[in-house]
Amino acid sequence: MSTHFSVPPAQNPPPRKRKKWPWITAAVAALFLIIGISTITHGGQNPATATVTPAATAPAQVETDRNAQQIGYEVTTTGSGILAVTFMKPLFQIAQETAIKGQKWATTVEAYGPAPGVSLTAQNKGGGTITCKITRGGRVVAENSSTGDYAIVSCAL
Repeated sequence: MSTHFSVPPAQNPPPRKRKKWPWITAAVAALFLIIGISTITHGGQNPATATVTPAATAPAQVETDRNAQQIGYEVTTTGSGILAVTFMKPLFQIAQETAIKGQKWATTVEAYGPAPGVSLTAQNKGGGTITCKITRGGRVVAENSSTGDYAIVSCAL
């Protein structure tokens, strides 16, 4: 008498569970980014209660405001050059320059109001030390340095 054995069908391994932590980390980072942009845009005020000046009336207010301040931004490096500079302009406008030649960069903006937002971030093209400096009315109000390959430096008030 012969016995027939049947082989059970091959079972597929259970599907791998996808890791959730990258998604959670990305969501938290996005939340912080949104909060940061909201804070910069609304000057630290609650967006629901913030008073926003229409762009059409801003120039007229700027012309009549006599509290203008000269804000100076300066970046220097001992390395091969400056890769990028990001700085704050009046009315919380962010500007970035990337076509920088040489080891020095500087600009001056005129800011109005009692406490304009002031910040500066820069990155080296290679090694060396990169230094940022912010002046207000000719007086140094922030200065910082960073060293290393593609080092980033930041100054702010």
